[in-house]
This record gives sequence, C-alpha cells and structure tokens, in this order.
Amino acid sequence: MALNTKNAIADSVFLLLNNNNINSITVKEISINANISRKTFYNNFHNIIDVIDYKLDNIIKDIIKIYKLNIIRKKDYNTLLVELYNYSYKNKIYFNAIKKELFLKFKIKLDNAFLNITTNKYLYISISGSFFNIIFYCLENNTDIKNFIIK
Repeated sequence: MALNTKNAIADSVFLLLNNNNINSITVKEISINANISRKTFYNNFHNIIDVIDYKLDNIIKDIIKIYKLNIIRKKDYNTLLVELYNYSYKNKIYFNAIKKELFLKFKIKLDNAFLNITTNKYLYISISGSFFNIIFYCLENNTDIKNFIIK
C-alpha cells in the first residue's frame, strides 16, 4: 500500500509540474490530485522535493538497468537509444516535467549514478549528453526516434 501511495503522490507532483512552476505547487494540490489527505502526504514525504528525489531516483535506477542490460548483451548504441526512448515515451509525464523544471537536478543525479558504475567516462558522456538530447527532442516534437538511428 505504501508504495502505491508514494507512486500516486509522485504521479500527482509530476502531472502538476507539466503545467506549473515547481514553486507554485502546494501539498494541498498534490493531495487533492492524488486523492489522499495532507497527513498521508507527510507520512510518506517531508516535502515536495523529497517526492521529486524519490521519483528521479527510481527513473535513474530504471535507466541504469536498461544501460546495464544493453552492455551485458553487447547490444549496439542504436538499440540502447531505442530502449531509452521507449522507456522515456512510456514515462512521458515524468520526462516532460524533467525537461521543463528539473533537468539540472536530473542530470546531476544521473551523472553521479553513472560515474559510480562505469570506468569509461567518455562513453558515459556520449550516452548522457547525446542520447537525452535526442530523446527530449523526440518527445517534445513527437518525432519518431528511428529518424536518429544510424544504419
């Protein structure tokens, strides 16, 4: 139950971030959107930033899982790009909010996570910079990721 509540709260925050500035969102709005009480919000998180960190950490865990599976399977970068895009598209509500309000926070967390798992910092830089620029471009412009696949 607690995990479902946390995810409902995170969904509410990121939905609100798609149309609002982070500083204008209130716990009252989040609670109404998540269909919970303010007390339930505070039983799960200290503040809105905690909610954002919780969701970004989960997104980054998923991204690292996708990266590791591709590295283990020795897939090419095109496959990795498509899988990251598919994940981003499936979670568009979060990635739109990240691009709009949270990109620097997301990038710093992602950088720290990747630098802990890879010794090839140049590979990481190319993945982090290029891949997410392409993914955000495609999400924003409703462009098919296959336009960026190198054959």
